[in-house]
Amino acid sequence: MILHAVDELQGADTNGIDPTLQVGDPGTPTRPDAVEPCLSVDRALAGAPSHEAGFLRVAAIQ
Repeated sequence: MILHAVDELQGADTNGIDPTLQVGDPGTPTRPDAVEPCLSVDRALAGAPSHEAGFLRVAAIQ
């Protein structure tokens, strides 16, 4: 089914259409890297359902 669709696209008349590399705005929006304070261990674990010795506690993988 996909190959049939690709075959149909191959038959499209593209004369006079400039090739493009992407269809959106060029480039990826970025932000400058900035060092920011991170959460303390206590704050990061505050919402955890279970923790032990400063680590998240999760169920064993079977």
